[in-house]
Amino acid sequence: MYGLLTQSGRFAYLSGNKIANLTATGSSTATVEGLRSSNAFESFVINNYVGDVKAPAMNSTGTWLTGIQLLSAGLHQVYHNTVYLNASSTGSNFSSTALQMNTAAARHIIANNILYNTSTPSGSGFTAAMVKLGTGLLPANYFNASGNNLYYAGTPGSNRVIYRNATDQTSDQTICDFLNRSVNQSGATRDAYSLSSTLSFTSTDPMSSNYLHINTSTGTAVESAGQALTLVTDDYDKDTRSSTAPDIGADEGSFTPLTPSISIGDTLVQIAEGVSEGARNAAILRLDVALSGAVIPPNLTRLRFSTLGTTSAAANLDSARVFFTGTNPVFSTNAPRFGSTIAAPSGTMTFNGNLPLYCNDTFHFWLVYDLKCGSAGDSVDARGIDMVIGGTTYNITPSNPAGKRRIASPMSGTFTVGGSSPNYSTLAAAISDISLRGLNGAVTLNVRAGHTE
Repeated sequence: MYGLLTQSGRFAYLSGNKIANLTATGSSTATVEGLRSSNAFESFVINNYVGDVKAPAMNSTGTWLTGIQLLSAGLHQVYHNTVYLNASSTGSNFSSTALQMNTAAARHIIANNILYNTSTPSGSGFTAAMVKLGTGLLPANYFNASGNNLYYAGTPGSNRVIYRNATDQTSDQTICDFLNRSVNQSGATRDAYSLSSTLSFTSTDPMSSNYLHINTSTGTAVESAGQALTLVTDDYDKDTRSSTAPDIGADEGSFTPLTPSISIGDTLVQIAEGVSEGARNAAILRLDVALSGAVIPPNLTRLRFSTLGTTSAAANLDSARVFFTGTNPVFSTNAPRFGSTIAAPSGTMTFNGNLPLYCNDTFHFWLVYDLKCGSAGDSVDARGIDMVIGGTTYNITPSNPAGKRRIASPMSGTFTVGGSSPNYSTLAAAISDISLRGLNGAVTLNVRAGHTE
């Protein structure tokens, strides 16, 4: 059963529809979808209300009751829709999803949608906001323009998930789990401004003119949380949308914004191992920024550090930059950078950018230096000054953690390991020093008789 189905054509423009009050009472494995788009070339799905889709006898481990189904190898542009499911079934296994992507070759831009599913799963079934069929984490053609969606599937749990890959049998229970996958996969930026929150609708009665409209008397996360889209200038009711910060979903209005209590905490960690002269991307400080209480992701727009503690910035430092490893506390030069590289840093270093802190978690930033040659014996260091998040300035604390990195010349020659008065007490220490300092000639490690580790 389909509320609205397009297929076989080259183009489809599906806009301004209310698709609701659908109940499949027949086969327990029948397909039940509010809207299916399966055009071969391009489809636009804009400003639709989809809800009250039910299958009270569905019993299947492979079929999902679905709000919007995207099924073809074409380009699906899905903007400003509101999907609300609240179904249940007497079947032993029942699954539902607000949106499903069903073809690996398809291309998707999914933005400014409410994908809200409070259905009751049963057996091995799931309640999901979004589902993908086909192997792989997310569709390779889930484009970076996707984002600013509100995903909700009830209280997160093993069978209530934001995202489910029904082929690989993997799930993201929370919005942070999903955004770590979506934002960080292959350096993607999609969904960086997506969120999860409960909503209050004015009416869930399909016969009401206010069906799935946003309740204006309570705070809502959809207010001004969308991205500006030149293609969509009005809403389902033909009300003009904001040209800069539209509301998420099919209903544009003057809603009450949420006013969550955001908490920002930080920890500055000193990297204290020795480092070779001329080293590139030598990590000096790790800044851990802990965000809590946010609903709409705030932007980090500035980080400031100082070269204080370095023996001589002019003699020791060639350049400085900041890497962002997301919620992963392990340093990688393959991670994206925040701000621009600063040449010949000395004194205050200011890094400007526009990075959404996309969920309530701890994010990791790394201040690194490129070092000059000929400065063995000196030390390099840095101190934190402040950061600007959501327009508010926060001091970095502690600003000056203990320790610094001593510059050593590259290694060559013969060194002893173990025994009496060795150069290195263990092979691990010797190898670590080689890794840090690099080589400028042959190195021989003589392991003393009887040494074990």
